[in-house]
Amino acid sequence: MGAGPAGSIAAYEIARAGFSVLLVEKHPVIGVPVCCGEAITHEGLTQVLPLDSRWVACDVSGVILVSPGGQTVDVTHPDAGYILDRKTLDHDLAQRAAEAGATVWVNTEAVGLDSDNGKTFDGVVLRREGKVLPIGCRIILGCDGIESLVGRWAGLNTIVSPEAMDSSAQYLLGNLKDLNPDKMVLYFSSKLAPGGYAWIFPKSTTTANVGLGLTPSLADGKSPVTRLDKFVARHFGSAAVLEKTAGGIPAFRGRKMMLRKNVLLAGDAARLVDSLTGAGIAHALLSGQYAGHTAAEYLREKEPKLSILKAYPDRFMKHKGRELRYALYARQIFMRMTDRDFDDVIGYLKPIYDGKTLYDVDSTAVIKSILRARPRLLALARHLIW
Repeated sequence: MGAGPAGSIAAYEIARAGFSVLLVEKHPVIGVPVCCGEAITHEGLTQVLPLDSRWVACDVSGVILVSPGGQTVDVTHPDAGYILDRKTLDHDLAQRAAEAGATVWVNTEAVGLDSDNGKTFDGVVLRREGKVLPIGCRIILGCDGIESLVGRWAGLNTIVSPEAMDSSAQYLLGNLKDLNPDKMVLYFSSKLAPGGYAWIFPKSTTTANVGLGLTPSLADGKSPVTRLDKFVARHFGSAAVLEKTAGGIPAFRGRKMMLRKNVLLAGDAARLVDSLTGAGIAHALLSGQYAGHTAAEYLREKEPKLSILKAYPDRFMKHKGRELRYALYARQIFMRMTDRDFDDVIGYLKPIYDGKTLYDVDSTAVIKSILRARPRLLALARHLIW
């Protein structure tokens, strides 16, 4: 359920293993609407898929960090990553799954799960063209995003606390001038985006995704849209707003949301998100691939045991668990930082990275170096038990 990156990758893996798979998308057009900043690292994409230039709106070679006081750190990384065209990517991944043998249904809504024996769910209930259709199946993958109903129906606790949910707004702006298409720009300020940051992700020499994410519990009632409007007016007064989108960004919850009985969740549905940056596309791709592989292993058995499915969270966590847990820890510090803290941290990073060309960046190592240099920041997370 869900034909985003996680769902389409999983469907492809199951179909190419020789099993019958139905890929369901509630929207009439796969890839629309886009609720995503569309940024991904080179490794995040190519560890799962061979690069297709059709999916890339801009090939970015670095990032510029901007402090509240206006200090900048300009870092070049030749293989930094891409700003994607998610509409094309999502369409192509669903087409790839179909070519492998998957059946794809759009404009089809899941309305529930079926369970006859209490041990496993034996099917799903779909609404399609005004008809309610029960569909029998041996395994179910919920790839239905942050609002995952599949997880709730399976009995998982899908409630996200206010402090564990960021809120974002983004505009696709056109008619931009003096835009550097090679660099992403990130603005940090507890007054501009408390608990988050603002971004400029170029999609061409004249268009960019410009957005802002924040933690609502820290925002004094001011919405991301209100703050984004002021940010856009200040930096891009003559820009044309071509598209608008908004959405939530959940914090990572470990393996708690990945598996129940014969239901596997992947991507945002499983809260597999970098809690510090909000990045989720790479984790959706990877978790979809692991979920698909594990589902195929389960289906190969004539009398499969549910224990087979435990390999799915085990594999993903072995690959990404430590990184995502550390980002969750760092987020607890980040969301309590003041503008003075941000100026101090970016001032610390400037002589180390500004104007430099890097070929390998370990974000966890960078965070650790900041905490070693500024140990007082650890006091911001003193309430945590780690």
